[in-house]
Amino acid sequence: MKLFGKKFKWADFAWLYISAVVFCLVLMLRAGGGLQRAELLFYDRFMRREWVPSPSNKGEFLPTRYDDRIVVCGMTDEDLVKYGHPIDDIRLSELLEKLTLAEAAVIGVDLYRDLKEPRSGEGYPRLASTLEKNDRIICIERVGKIKSPPALADKPERVAPNNMPRDYAVDDVFRRAYLFLEDGVPEPRPSLALTLAMEYLSAHNVEVEMVEAPGVPPLLKLGGVVFPRITPDAGCYANLNVRDYETLVDYRRPVGFPTLSFADILENPPLAEELRGKIVLVATTMDSVKDANKSPVNDNHRGVFQHAAIIHQLLESGLAGVRPVGWWPEWGEVLWTALASLIGGGLGVFCASPWRLAPLMTVGVSGLAAVWCSLMAASVWTPVVAPGLGFILSAAFVTSFVAYAQKASLGVMKSIFSRHVSEKVVDALWEDRESFMQGGQLRAQRLTATVFFTDLKGFSTTSEKMNPATLLEWMNEYMSAMAPQVELHGGFVNKYIGDSIMAVFGVPIARTTEEDIAQDAVNAVECAMGMREALKRKNEEWERRGLPTTFMRVGINTGDLVSGSFGSRDRLEFTVLGDTVNTGARLEGAGKEIRAEDCDPECTILVSETTFERLGNRYQTRYIGPMKLKGKGESITVYSVLPNV
Repeated sequence: MKLFGKKFKWADFAWLYISAVVFCLVLMLRAGGGLQRAELLFYDRFMRREWVPSPSNKGEFLPTRYDDRIVVCGMTDEDLVKYGHPIDDIRLSELLEKLTLAEAAVIGVDLYRDLKEPRSGEGYPRLASTLEKNDRIICIERVGKIKSPPALADKPERVAPNNMPRDYAVDDVFRRAYLFLEDGVPEPRPSLALTLAMEYLSAHNVEVEMVEAPGVPPLLKLGGVVFPRITPDAGCYANLNVRDYETLVDYRRPVGFPTLSFADILENPPLAEELRGKIVLVATTMDSVKDANKSPVNDNHRGVFQHAAIIHQLLESGLAGVRPVGWWPEWGEVLWTALASLIGGGLGVFCASPWRLAPLMTVGVSGLAAVWCSLMAASVWTPVVAPGLGFILSAAFVTSFVAYAQKASLGVMKSIFSRHVSEKVVDALWEDRESFMQGGQLRAQRLTATVFFTDLKGFSTTSEKMNPATLLEWMNEYMSAMAPQVELHGGFVNKYIGDSIMAVFGVPIARTTEEDIAQDAVNAVECAMGMREALKRKNEEWERRGLPTTFMRVGINTGDLVSGSFGSRDRLEFTVLGDTVNTGARLEGAGKEIRAEDCDPECTILVSETTFERLGNRYQTRYIGPMKLKGKGESITVYSVLPNV
């Protein structure tokens, strides 16, 4: 958790901005309908998850149980050969009379009978009589297209519209059903499925009523269940053209319905045992007559079975209290998408690497899908593509941003340190980069460290005796011999100033204990001693080659200072500032004033009292005493470190 917090601190609020931009883009895409088809595909997939794929017909799914309260009496291809299509008025009268004698609770005739069959009308008086005297028969009309049977012209309560809405603007799939048709009619008309279901429920003492709801027209209530009214933006719809009282067809339960043919009814005595007290739907079911539509569970779903599915849903709600599929209000769906986008962005900050992101993103998407499935199982249709897209894009973009920012910060850090400290130190700095970096620069920090200055004695005189090329080569050999001693003893070469070297021990990683601070002082003196030996070897080599030899001075001081990056953003350098640094530089210059018997003339090493106190008894030293350093108001106590005997 600490790592998570540090990463968020490092990334500041950029991840929030990226997540917010992604969220807004996803929201715009969703509002424009760009995600509607994908959302509906997920919806369909969930609806048929318990259905069994048909082994013979691709795109068809088979039920696993049957609702015997609803029976489909369908004209098959065999019936077509026997009775012709459309079936004539006399045979239809016989069919309806036998269903009535079988004591069906209610009969829905899903056949258009606005015209006489045959057109001569010789059998129509019998059909008209059958329809008029039997109140349990409900016929259909297609509002705006096909009228009801003439015999029921003065009995509108016995006629119901069989219109079915489909998603024309998306994929032409039937997912919705009318409860009441309201557009283009004088007063709301209950659909065929609702009319039949209300007859059945009323016979079973289930209360059917319209209840008031805030901000919307009255809603249908069956028993204790209220059916929500689909709106243009309900669920994952975007700008849906809806003008009537519609509900979502609930296909989550793979239910089928018993089927009888016309011949089963016409050529047998009334089937009272099979039909008593049941809802019977009379329709065509043969393949040779088109009456099929695409639904989530069948690419060739006959209309009568869709009506049966809606009736089943209404009965389940009225008798068993099963809730219809609902949805969150618009603000809830927006918050759901925003939350997923923010979680994705947070995951991107935490991962900071595509390799770490991939498995965690898989877990995140799986979790999102699990939550969505749980909500769908609880009859709440929520978006899944919009939050999923927000989650994935936020995670990907934030991870890319963090990786880019880290690469830039690593470049800054390496440009500052890589030439002066070991790769191991650079790696340690990078692991704890939140403590060192801020806004693309090194964070300023106050710490206790040891500064180290060197200079050559009589360099001006020596340089005058050599041509520029020889001088430059001579200096490079000198620096190449001295600088490695700093790294060897855990120091940091801060800069080269002409013939001088400035190094620091105890940076950039701050020491937190007095023991570590003392060790830095020891390392600085060890470095000076190493340089003394290296210079002796170099002088011997130069003497053999006929080149000038030289001597050096070293000043070492320990104390508080401030470290950080200095310069423009395009060219940053690590540096240390403070009185400790100034004193160390002046201490090196004070070596000019030390008597030869008090030091090693070839390499004079002077340390301040704050450094001396941390050396213990490791070295042979000589007390020089208080010295007035150039530019300092007060004297400081100085010691000389002599060669080991």
